Amino acid sequence: SDAGQEFAKFKDENEGINFLSSVDDMAQTSGKKLALISGRTADNPSLLKEVIAKGCTHIFLEKPGAPSVGELEEMAVYAEDKG
Repeated sequence: SDAGQEFAKFKDENEGINFLSSVDDMAQTSGKKLALISGRTADNPSLLKEVIAKGCTHIFLEKPGAPSVGELEEMAVYAEDKG
């Protein structure tokens, strides 16, 4: 698709950027690392925990971030606890 080609070009022109379809495909990391999560709302709480476990220090969730306010608050506490 045109969007896929545009993302591929962007990735090729910018060192250190990866587009992955699964957190499992992401290497363990250290230092500052940003994850942009664009998934199903119901999956976002677990995806957040998975990218934190992989070493991501900054996470951007496409809205809505969680199915409920309660889950979103739990995610914020989890992220804070993990630093």
